[in-house]
This record gives sequence, structure tokens and C-alpha cells, in this order.
Amino acid sequence: MGLKDILVPYNGSSSASHALAQALSLASERDGHVTGCFPYEASQLLGPSTCR
Repeated sequence: MGLKDILVPYNGSSSASHALAQALSLASERDGHVTGCFPYEASQLLGPSTCR
């Protein structure tokens, strides 16, 4: 079973950077694809007053 599609949550931290590097390495070895997403808390998207 091949690993082809990898989703990496990325927030700029060193652990996220390491996870991204590992994902890119795995994708390169297996001719795969990496997608990065930027997770946010709901309050960052909707505003703090709407997320209680």
C-alpha cells in the first residue's frame, strides 16, 4: 500500500516544520503529493464574541 497523499497542518512552529520536511521526503520517495493546511481556532476566523 503506497502513501501518496499527505496532509500536513502547519502553523510555523519547529515541530510543524519538521513534520512538513518529513512529509516532503516521504512524498518524494513515493511520488506522492503534499498538501499543507493552516489550522486556526474558530475565534480567529469568526471573532471571539461568536465562539462561546
